[in-house]
Amino acid sequence: MMKILVSFLFVFLSLTVQANDIFKYTLEKHQKFEKTLSFDVDDNQTLHVLVVKNKDTKMYDFIPFRMNAQQEVKEWTTISFEEIPEIISYHTNGDTFTLLSLEDEHLDIIDYSISEGTFSKDRWEDFTKPNNIFKQKGSTVFLEEKENGAQIKITTIENASTVEKKEISVTEDLQRTLKKLLRSDSEIVDQEEYIEHGSIFEVQAYLEKGVFYFVENDNDKEEEITLTQINPLSNTITNTVITAPEVDKLRDNNTQIKDGKLFAIFQGKEDFSFNVYDAYTAENLKSFTLSEQLSQLTGIRSKKSNYLKEVEKLKNRPTVAINTSKSGNYIVSVNYVDQNTYNYNNFWFMHFMMQQQMMMMQPGGFGPHVENFYPFYIALPMEGSKPLTFVLSKELELLDNASEEAEKEFVDKKKYSEQLQENKNIYHPSLGFLKEEYHYMYSDKKEDVIYIKSKPIVKRASSKRP
Repeated sequence: MMKILVSFLFVFLSLTVQANDIFKYTLEKHQKFEKTLSFDVDDNQTLHVLVVKNKDTKMYDFIPFRMNAQQEVKEWTTISFEEIPEIISYHTNGDTFTLLSLEDEHLDIIDYSISEGTFSKDRWEDFTKPNNIFKQKGSTVFLEEKENGAQIKITTIENASTVEKKEISVTEDLQRTLKKLLRSDSEIVDQEEYIEHGSIFEVQAYLEKGVFYFVENDNDKEEEITLTQINPLSNTITNTVITAPEVDKLRDNNTQIKDGKLFAIFQGKEDFSFNVYDAYTAENLKSFTLSEQLSQLTGIRSKKSNYLKEVEKLKNRPTVAINTSKSGNYIVSVNYVDQNTYNYNNFWFMHFMMQQQMMMMQPGGFGPHVENFYPFYIALPMEGSKPLTFVLSKELELLDNASEEAEKEFVDKKKYSEQLQENKNIYHPSLGFLKEEYHYMYSDKKEDVIYIKSKPIVKRASSKRP
């Protein structure tokens, strides 16, 4: 009952808080609306891009507007394209905001000066989009296999003039494995923000402190986890199979990497084993079971039976989410999701894939309203699910009754986006998030007036965990 009241209060506050009407832009006769895009520049500012078809030049104009935390809007220099490109990544490094745009078979690296609003760009011809693109603070990294698996190529882009390329030779015994891994579909896990439910994808990819990790959770081999590490710092590649500890009627597993540690759950019918491994060596550092150590914790006992009942259902899969506290401890959340409807909440990836596929579905720039298309990309975790939350010290010891303040607060970006889409006065919205508020750009129904507005992020009552 309490959860229902809290959820209702969150929605009520979000819907009743008045947006600040900050900026309005009226399209000229030679401009035809196409879409909006929004980006987080840093903790203090967002960038909002109006995309229009220029009827005079027959080009597509990207008209950018930067908005800071003081809600001041500055228009940046317009950039034009022959076709609407695919934005494959973006990042901020110092005073430079970099967009990576793919059009036909060339890549444009577009550097905007944040303070001046002007841009420069460099073009790479004959470019093939890599399968693995990692967006991190200060750079974007491409990871590719070359020479039929004999080489790993790593390209780190800070800006158009600062690009580092590195190649690592792959030993013959690992070439087939690496080629298959890097050519297959994997889900890149965002390490920059905390997500309440992690990935349930069969292959999870991480980039942490310069080291790449690929974790394979084979649905047909729940007793095994394969950990592949690509370390450009030492020019080494390792591939290790981790075998599950003894768990009665083992049925599933899942993982997350944090601070060079692999946190793994091996789920059985009436129990699970939670293990922490060294992600460099695959050494088992700690092991706990729900039936023994975890059941002794105050916050676990009352939720244990409901969790086991729900996670046993064939449609559900266990999830692991790791947050760090401000004191450096680990806040662990074990939960479950419906694997038939759940998508990992990588908001940036889903947001831009949705926008770009909508354009492909819109002849002449028209088509279904965003709210009709969004459900194909966004699915919420199980309503009413109650996570099993506990705290591990830096030394990986269980801390009972620990009250820890989370380092990163979870912001349900999907919910804010959905609320905008449900507003019948808002069309084609895109969002950018700061710590205390979010900014969004949208058009009116006629697509001839564009607005940028701001709303506060409704915080939870407390960030203490568990």
